[in-house]
Amino acid sequence: AIYNTETGEVKHFTSFSAQTDAMVWYKDVLYTGNYTAGCITRINLEDEAKNQVLLTLNDDIYDQARIHTLIAEDDMLIAGSTPDKFKYGGCLAIVDLNTLERTVVPNIVQEQTVNCVAYHDGLVYGTTSIHGGTGAPLRTDLSAKLFIYDVEKKEKVGEFDLRNYLEGFTKNIGIVYGIAPDPNVEENGKFWGMVSETLFSF
Repeated sequence: AIYNTETGEVKHFTSFSAQTDAMVWYKDVLYTGNYTAGCITRINLEDEAKNQVLLTLNDDIYDQARIHTLIAEDDMLIAGSTPDKFKYGGCLAIVDLNTLERTVVPNIVQEQTVNCVAYHDGLVYGTTSIHGGTGAPLRTDLSAKLFIYDVEKKEKVGEFDLRNYLEGFTKNIGIVYGIAPDPNVEENGKFWGMVSETLFSF
């Protein structure tokens, strides 16, 4: 639905039946990440019949149910996904909005869900969760990670266990929450993230 803050008018989209888990507005276009198809959709706000699915991950190859996180940077959609029921292992997915070329990296961190993504200067920074798809038993043998992916090289260039860097974290970490570049990242190279009730920079 769209809510007009000035008039109070609400516009409903009745033909759009997918559950939206993530959305981003980029260059006057709305994109959504949806459940249960694990898809990214370009929304036509004037004509719902013209909605366009750009990527689907709920298939026999990827087995993903949710686009859990979605951002848009440098004419790219960058998404992280949650696997289907009883499964483990999320995907990092990138859609080039100029060519619609799709890059999908399954299990970017082995058997972990991609929880949040950020982007700066050609690199995707992501965080993970040890939780799998609906009904999957909790993996107490895993600890959530932070990873870095090089878009041009199309390869993961870093994976970090934050227990090695954050004071006081000795037990397995279940989820590394939000991640975002500092407003002055160009000068200080700093990012911010969250684990449990702890805000950290790196």
